[in-house]
Amino acid sequence: MQIEQSRWSDYLAELTRHAEGYDVTVEVLGSDLGDQIEVRRARLAELAFDPREGIAVAVSDPAGHEELLRHVIAAPASVETTDEPGVPGALLVEQDDGTKTLVRLIPTA
Repeated sequence: MQIEQSRWSDYLAELTRHAEGYDVTVEVLGSDLGDQIEVRRARLAELAFDPREGIAVAVSDPAGHEELLRHVIAAPASVETTDEPGVPGALLVEQDDGTKTLVRLIPTA
């Protein structure tokens, strides 16, 4: 499902609330360096959009107390989600240069 750019900020803020306690994996899919895993199964702290910065994926320690990494997608051109009820299994963000970032949302047990 494609998310309209005018809804990115609200959508990502709402998704952050609904995905509280989820783990994320962030994978950058680029033609220059190939596929690179940036984060593997870390606790989601925040998904956010700022028109000046881009889309940020912040992860924290397992207890959710300290931000460990903030991955920023500086020039997002599109945002798509998997089409299932509730929290989607993944987000795909494509940049202007064609680089894609796949954010998998994984419920914790």
